[in-house]
Amino acid sequence: MSEQTINSFSKGMVKDISDTLRSPESYEDANDIKIRGLEGSTDYIVSNIKGNKLMFTIPDVPQIAKLTTRGGDFPDSWNFPPQILVNGSPITANVSISQSSDGTIDNFFDQFENSLKTDPAFASYNLIVKRIGSTIRVWSESYNIALNTTSLTAFFSSYPNVVIDTQVAQTTQQIIGWTTVGDNIYFYSTNTGSGGIGTIWKLTYDEVTLASTVTLMYSEALNMGTLNPIANPGGIESIFENTQTERLYWTDRINPLRTINIVDENAMCFAPEDLDLRLTSDLQKPTLLSVQNGGALVTGVYQVAYNLRNLDTGSGARRLFDVRSSYADKDSSDYVYNSGTHFFGGATGEINNLKIQCSHSNTIGEGEFRLYGVK
Repeated sequence: MSEQTINSFSKGMVKDISDTLRSPESYEDANDIKIRGLEGSTDYIVSNIKGNKLMFTIPDVPQIAKLTTRGGDFPDSWNFPPQILVNGSPITANVSISQSSDGTIDNFFDQFENSLKTDPAFASYNLIVKRIGSTIRVWSESYNIALNTTSLTAFFSSYPNVVIDTQVAQTTQQIIGWTTVGDNIYFYSTNTGSGGIGTIWKLTYDEVTLASTVTLMYSEALNMGTLNPIANPGGIESIFENTQTERLYWTDRINPLRTINIVDENAMCFAPEDLDLRLTSDLQKPTLLSVQNGGALVTGVYQVAYNLRNLDTGSGARRLFDVRSSYADKDSSDYVYNSGTHFFGGATGEINNLKIQCSHSNTIGEGEFRLYGVK
């Protein structure tokens, strides 16, 4: 057995000399950290066992506007200038977005996103615009931003599946959980005891000056609260997969186990249900429609089942299997006797030329559909 060495690090942290010259009683960096704060305060300290400290303040979560659609009918033509509200005052784009015919949801959201990002009328408001598919979220660190529902509602008056929403600014944030990925510190905050907005921040700091930067990464109605903190260790894990994927997993013991790729540049557009590791949708039992020739099934009795897997957020969340279909007997031949159908027993492993056709009544929406045969 190798000899056990206990180091007291009695000479503290030494960062400004070579590793080969540094005393074994000293250490070079701070790894074992804790986040400390006073109840009711937004000021916090990152400290390690030896007492190094980094002070930072959690900013308010800005007001965040969202435009999305639940699917259904959508106009195939439009011609109007997008309009936002900045601290309650309407600001209209200089250039209209337009489509004379054959427009699609993607066309519309492409044009609307481009207008928010590039129209000169919006340039001075430092808009931060994120989009995934037919969801756009926009905010500013300097102004309260909203989409002008008056102009948009008039345009979408015949299309109730279009949703315009505003998450109001969230003040007095309190940390309820934290973790690290490499040199980055991620922490979770909210401002209510339960059922509130949950927000994820990234804390970085300059190793020389210790100047800190707190960056908003995600904020949504996650049903989180200070009464149900995220335990560390035990309630949160972080994994660095590659430069494009830093995945956080957490539970507050109230909500489902959740995960997010926190470095996805459009993570702000993930809906709360997209973060769940278990998809929630009511899947209907498949219906056996017919038995047809032209297949290559092994002799036996089959049932069909399917599940859904979330591809939009990359979480890999899977829905449990639906109720399996009725039995379908697959054999090499059959014959009719006294108006009844009887099946011969086939040899084990025999391939026949039959196939089965099934259907389901679910509206799948976006995501991956997988069908499974159960023998």
